[in-house]
Amino acid sequence: MAPGLAEADALALLFAQLDVVLAVATPLAGIARRAGAPPVVGELLTGVLLGPSALGPLAPGVYADLFPRDAVPLTGVSAVALVVLMTVVGMETDLRVVRAQPGRTLLVTAGATVGLRIGVLNEAAYPTVVLIAIGTPVMAPPPVRRILDGRRAPAV
Repeated sequence: MAPGLAEADALALLFAQLDVVLAVATPLAGIARRAGAPPVVGELLTGVLLGPSALGPLAPGVYADLFPRDAVPLTGVSAVALVVLMTVVGMETDLRVVRAQPGRTLLVTAGATVGLRIGVLNEAAYPTVVLIAIGTPVMAPPPVRRILDGRRAPAV
């Protein structure tokens, strides 16, 4: 728990964060679906709109109150969700398909390796590059799968 944030306050903040995320993601997923795109497009747009790229500069006070730097309730839930998600992806991964497509497997591995090497060479950007290098191949399967599943994928 974050310093100075009472347990009740952390729980209230978590529910506020989830409320806002769902209130924005649900209509955006619906709009994406009506536009012929998979719902995940609207859900990904939610992250951009509520993140430091959009909400941060447009409403810094709201952004700071909703996603304070020293409080991590939503981050904690996200970490648990990531573990569950990656477990499900691992359980559904067919290694025969991976072995049958060595070129694609090599390309994903090479992308992560190049990103890590760039991070090692540029120490200032190291944390960000490592996050991107590891996160891209790890997080790519869920959105790609949701996009490929298209209309069958449940919206938020």
